[in-house]
Amino acid sequence: MSDAAVFRTRVEGELRRAMRDRDAITVTALRSVLSAVDNASAVDASAHDPSTSEVPRRRVDLAEVRAIVQRIAEEHEAAARHYTDLGQHETATRLLREAASARRCLDAE
Repeated sequence: MSDAAVFRTRVEGELRRAMRDRDAITVTALRSVLSAVDNASAVDASAHDPSTSEVPRRRVDLAEVRAIVQRIAEEHEAAARHYTDLGQHETATRLLREAASARRCLDAE
């Protein structure tokens, strides 16, 4: 199993735990992480036979996964700053908590 696959398995376990604990912030953050990693592994289907319903996914290495998670956290933090400037402190706080949850994915390695 690749490092990226181990990462995914671990995040899926954390997601199940967050769902069981009803931690909506962490659930949202971890779903974002998993979706972004899935999107990164997508390939251009037009390069394959149109009669084929499934195409192999591109392998995503651990360094790329780490960069994806880092980008998600940074985007959430930037959005939080914007919402703070607008006086939307509750939304900013939620975004900062989501960013922290995403970063914890990296810390657990």
